[in-house]
Amino acid sequence: QHQETISDRGNYFPSPANFVYTLPNVMTGEICIRFGFKGENAVFVNSGFDPIFVVNYIKSLFEANKADFMLGGFVDADDEYYEAFMFYADRENQDLLSGEEMATIYQQLKQKAQEINY
Repeated sequence: QHQETISDRGNYFPSPANFVYTLPNVMTGEICIRFGFKGENAVFVNSGFDPIFVVNYIKSLFEANKADFMLGGFVDADDEYYEAFMFYADRENQDLLSGEEMATIYQQLKQKAQEINY
């Protein structure tokens, strides 16, 4: 929608409201506001879900004592399709977290969602 307001020179009126909601970090900000989370949040734009990167990033924050728990995930969305995968991780159980296991869980849940046309 934002790009359309820029491309139409005859009706040029870029909307700040449309632009703001094109920013991926707004999603994490909205989650933090809604649930009262305090602290850091980050968004990484990748071509697909990269569980090894996500797990390594989370573990590095735990090791640096930057967090006691985290909500993580992957979102892919546009006008006609969306996919979301979220998980909770905490310092006490971080050794249970591996990129390979997360990839397996993600694929299993994605397959189940496809089976039920969700």
